[in-house]
Amino acid sequence: ESTVNTSDMSWRSWDTYSLEHRSALGGVAHFHQLNGSAYKVWVPKKRRSRVCVVSMYSQDLLQPGAWGRYAMEMNLNWAFSHGYKFTIFQERLANPQQSYGWSLPRSVLFMLEQGPHECEWVFSMDGDAVVNNVTASVEPLIKQFFSGSATQMLMTCHWHIGLNGDCHNCRCTRARKVKHCSEKKTLFEYGRNSHCAPNMGVYIVKNTPKAWDLMRW
Repeated sequence: ESTVNTSDMSWRSWDTYSLEHRSALGGVAHFHQLNGSAYKVWVPKKRRSRVCVVSMYSQDLLQPGAWGRYAMEMNLNWAFSHGYKFTIFQERLANPQQSYGWSLPRSVLFMLEQGPHECEWVFSMDGDAVVNNVTASVEPLIKQFFSGSATQMLMTCHWHIGLNGDCHNCRCTRARKVKHCSEKKTLFEYGRNSHCAPNMGVYIVKNTPKAWDLMRW
C-alpha cells in the first residue's frame, strides 16, 4: 500500500506523484501476458455492438450463493441481451505497491488493448454494481456525450455520500458549473465535495491512444 499522505497534497502535486507511480508498474503489464485462469469471457453468438463490458470479482465472490455470483449473472444476461461482449477478471492486476482498487483501470486497459475492432467502447462496472433497467443500453450515452466531441471517458460526477454526508437527492452537476472545485484545495477537501468527486463505480471509455494513457497505472 502507498504510504503517501494524500490529504496534504494539492491536485498539482498529485499529478507529479501519479506520474512517478506509473513509472514503477509491476505485475502483469499487458493482456496477452495473463494466463487463462485470470479472466473469463462470454461472447454472444450475434454481436450487435463493439461495446465490451468488464468487471472484477474475487474468487470468493463467485462461489455458489455469494452475492457476487448473482450480480455477475444479472449483468451478464443484460450484456448478452444487447449483444455486448462480457469479461470478468478474477485475479489482482494492480502494481503490488498499489491498493487492489487499481486493478480496475488496468482491467479496462486490457480490454482496450484488444483493439477498437473488438472493443471500441469499454463499459466498466464495479463488482457490486447491477443494471436495474435491463432495457437500457450504452449506445444512447455514447451518442449523447461522445458524438462530435473529444470526450475520452464518461462517468458520474457525484459520490453516493452526497455533499458532506447530505445526499441532496443524489444531486449531480458539472463541476465547472459550481465554484467548489479548485486545484488549490487538497485531495481531502476535494473528496468531501460531491460536485468535484467522480464516481468510478461505472464508467465508459472510448478506445483511443489518450484513453490508453489514462488507464495505464
